[in-house]
Amino acid sequence: MPGFPRGCAAIALAGLAACLDIPPYRPCGDGDRDCDGWPAVGVNPMASDCDDDNVLVNPGAEDDPGTTAIEDCFGGPVGAGLAPVVPVTAGWQVGELTLEFASASGMPSGLRFGNAEILAGNPDACVRDERMAGISLYPAFGVDHASLQAGTASAVRGGPALAATQVSWAQDVPMATTGFGCDVATRVTGTIDFTIQPSGRVVRRDRVTVSAGVAACAGCADTDGNPPIFTSYLTFSPELERYQVEPAVTSTVFPVAGTAADLPAPSAPVVGCVSGATAASPSVGLAWRFPTPSAGMRARTTGDTRVNHAMVVDWVNGGALAAGTYELITALAVEREGVIDCSVALRTAMAEFARPPTLTPTSFVAERGTYRYTGDEGVGIMITADQGVAGGAVLEVPNASERGVTVWRGSGAAFTRLRRGQDYLLQLEADRTAVIYLPALVVGTAIVVSGPGGEPPP
Repeated sequence: MPGFPRGCAAIALAGLAACLDIPPYRPCGDGDRDCDGWPAVGVNPMASDCDDDNVLVNPGAEDDPGTTAIEDCFGGPVGAGLAPVVPVTAGWQVGELTLEFASASGMPSGLRFGNAEILAGNPDACVRDERMAGISLYPAFGVDHASLQAGTASAVRGGPALAATQVSWAQDVPMATTGFGCDVATRVTGTIDFTIQPSGRVVRRDRVTVSAGVAACAGCADTDGNPPIFTSYLTFSPELERYQVEPAVTSTVFPVAGTAADLPAPSAPVVGCVSGATAASPSVGLAWRFPTPSAGMRARTTGDTRVNHAMVVDWVNGGALAAGTYELITALAVEREGVIDCSVALRTAMAEFARPPTLTPTSFVAERGTYRYTGDEGVGIMITADQGVAGGAVLEVPNASERGVTVWRGSGAAFTRLRRGQDYLLQLEADRTAVIYLPALVVGTAIVVSGPGGEPPP
């Protein structure tokens, strides 16, 4: 819905470069000073249209004119609102899910659902086993929660509609044919982004750069030197003993300790599930996208001293590792729904990440799992759900009004203003991108994100 702000169109058409917003500038009239579409008349008296006189919070996206009896100017949700992503010590929390980064390397030190630890790993110094969430150049080194590489974990988005932590580390690998090293000295640098959405979906984006190619490496588990295995992985607690990856439609038990089941090398995004033997265990929905082609996937059970179960993606397995940047995007979400395998709802949410529904006009940003508006800029813009979204949608609208936004839902000419905190979550980034979380979208629904003057008729 491109357009000029109310009261600015005539000035713009007259050729002026800007519309100066200085008192007594009131493009929506004296009664509706906050331009929220609800003038302070009738059922919206001046005293109750809560932000009309507050220049700090205009246009006031939180007053709710739909409740005429009490004229809610709610600072928080009415009733059971949406669960936001909030900061906790060393990490983030949304609902029952907590993701923490309290490690020397910056890599995740814990992923809990309620009181259940989802990730696990043997904390010994050797890299023969996968541990928690990590990267490995086997057998030379691995980076995870227990490794000694110094790294950083920095919050880059703060919620409530989207939070993110970026992890950075680097490891120099010397030239050595035995002991520790590779046939060529190389430096491996990792930038790993973890994005958390209010739906509970966590999106991990790996970007790992190898400065010089290697053909053989040695380490504590293999001191003689062999062709390397270069991997990204997630390692789950012992009770999560079953796995399934498309095209399989049923789960199977992880292999015996110290072995792996080879899976096909997918060329397109795939969906999977890790679950327990009983319905009391949590289930983890998974999806992978492959910006860098993979050499294959493995379902692996770690060594005999402490058995855990890992889902491994190999960039290289038993061949030469070329210099360059290797990327992988992994999404996960956790549930405890009283079923042995992942529920239909969880599988659907993961499938929507692997094969995103069409929202027009947007592009799907896989590294964050968001939909970014790509249409014409305007005071109000419209996004239409050509396909329904069941597992939550995070919209990114660039160049949002500096005076704030309101959000509306409708079809055809009928639109209803949504309530912040109850129907959607909103954050405004420093670059004026409006980030909006909606728990679901019905096919055919239109969402309007509007600054003052771009609202649809209520």
